[in-house]
Amino acid sequence: MAEEALSKFKTQFERYCSIWKSIEIRALFALKDEHWVILKVMAYLRDTKPMQYGHKLMFDDANLRAIIEHRKIDLIWALVDEMRSGRVRVGDTEAVIGTGAPPQESTFGFNISHSRSERPPERTFPYFTLYLSLGSVHEHVDENEINRLLYSYGYQGGLQEFSFAKTGEPVGGSYVTYFGIVAPIYLLAYGESEPGYIKAIVLCGEGVKPGDVTVRYELYGKTEAEILRQDKIVFAEDDRHLREDSAYLERKIAIPREMLSAKLLVFYQDNVVPADSFNILVGGIKATILTAFEALGQITGRDAYETLWDRFTRWLGVQDKAIDAQGFELGVWTLLTVSGLHVLHLGKVSGKGFDLPGVDLMAFAEREKEIILISCTIDNKLSQKIEPLLSQLNTVRKKMPDWSVKGAIFAPIDRRDVTLGSFSDATETDISVLLRLEIQEILSIVKGASADASDRTLEVLKQRRLPVYGDSDILGAYRAWFQEPRQGEM
Repeated sequence: MAEEALSKFKTQFERYCSIWKSIEIRALFALKDEHWVILKVMAYLRDTKPMQYGHKLMFDDANLRAIIEHRKIDLIWALVDEMRSGRVRVGDTEAVIGTGAPPQESTFGFNISHSRSERPPERTFPYFTLYLSLGSVHEHVDENEINRLLYSYGYQGGLQEFSFAKTGEPVGGSYVTYFGIVAPIYLLAYGESEPGYIKAIVLCGEGVKPGDVTVRYELYGKTEAEILRQDKIVFAEDDRHLREDSAYLERKIAIPREMLSAKLLVFYQDNVVPADSFNILVGGIKATILTAFEALGQITGRDAYETLWDRFTRWLGVQDKAIDAQGFELGVWTLLTVSGLHVLHLGKVSGKGFDLPGVDLMAFAEREKEIILISCTIDNKLSQKIEPLLSQLNTVRKKMPDWSVKGAIFAPIDRRDVTLGSFSDATETDISVLLRLEIQEILSIVKGASADASDRTLEVLKQRRLPVYGDSDILGAYRAWFQEPRQGEM
């Protein structure tokens, strides 16, 4: 395990340790040669204590076992030691990585939001993670054999779908993170606009002390360049309230009449990285087009009501894993269209379209003379998209020398899902790679804009996020890419 990643994890844990009260471990094991082999172990730090500490079997077959266990939060470092040894015990089951397989490098990340879909309505919080990558499932077990077993139990997605249902994250294929600790920070910014003021609200866990929370705010005029006022709030005990068993902090901020929007940034103790941020539109602003998405909907089975916004965000995979490739393509098409860009759908969805190799969408802005050729995928195999997209880019660039012609790949996955091969191939090109975080960034831009958001969206589309490296240090660049602070993670 990389000591640097562990050190960063320890530092963040110590800063937020008052928030968590228990550890929820979700484990997936397979039997091979009379030994239980680790397929996935995910630990989620919780802000509430379980009814009782202990474990239960979620699935138990002769060759496959899924277990959930709750431990006390002060056992966190014992869990980390288990990760480092490559041998873990959950409940009464002890499992190993595989015969003679040593643990490999770990990664540490700080992310903008975390959600679990099993307990609606779900809360979304910033979180940091510690991951230990241990190679491929194929190295340790016969994945096809496991898939055949799962198909007999009705899991049509095989090991991927089964793992997602039992551990919260998929497993399978050539790149797998076997161990992961997800530590959500229970601070969430929110704002409400009232005549003459806005209410700065921070939803928080029970263990959060008001004096440890600071909100910095900026009040804007017609644009974000026109800052009318900026200041900070340190909450006090009188600001703490309870609502439906949830704690929150609230303070009113007086606003000038010419103010049109604001931004709130939440900080915990002396942490220089914001735990969360929130943009708010103030009275008089025309609602974004996505407001209509939240209003339109239909009843979908057993009287459940689904809005256009629900389906749109599910297509985009911004909350849960995207599983519908055609839906994702339509989601990106819609997202860029409502941002103000002109977007042509060139892919073959539902039997329509040109079905051009390497290109699904073409976005353009005539005034700026910008064209973006876009390829969409819900998988982590980005390399398969790069070569055909490059070919199409070269064709258009020769035909339109006076225009800026760029390429972009959209994939609703996280950095840890990008294989080393895909990373290597993508860094050798000028193609932008937009993962789940960048999709969330564009969605935030569109949702917070009362008018044309195409300029800011174009900036995100064109921004190069993968580093340039020499042939000799690709692995180092790959590791550093996991650990570096992300732009927009506020």
